[in-house]
Amino acid sequence: MKFTDPIALLSHLLDRHEDGRAGARAYPDNGAFSNIVEADRFRKKLEEASLAGAVELRMETGRRAGEVKFVRIADVARLYCFVERTPSSQRSASALEDL
Repeated sequence: MKFTDPIALLSHLLDRHEDGRAGARAYPDNGAFSNIVEADRFRKKLEEASLAGAVELRMETGRRAGEVKFVRIADVARLYCFVERTPSSQRSASALEDL
């Protein structure tokens, strides 16, 4: 699965984390952007997540230098905060308390 929406990519990483898949990677669909502005917007959002310490970006090399090759979680707590998402375990606990 490849992504052109940075939040969908980051949410996918959290989904994989919640499924117990350590070291999961998510891949951008670099060829699917209709223009450079979309590609830049995508990369900028991922760079913001990286600067926040939430994810690690691996970049392409050679003629594709500057494109994101793949993304993986660096700090899951920071990633939850960055995408403003509550971990499923906390949502489940909260739902049980409401019963």
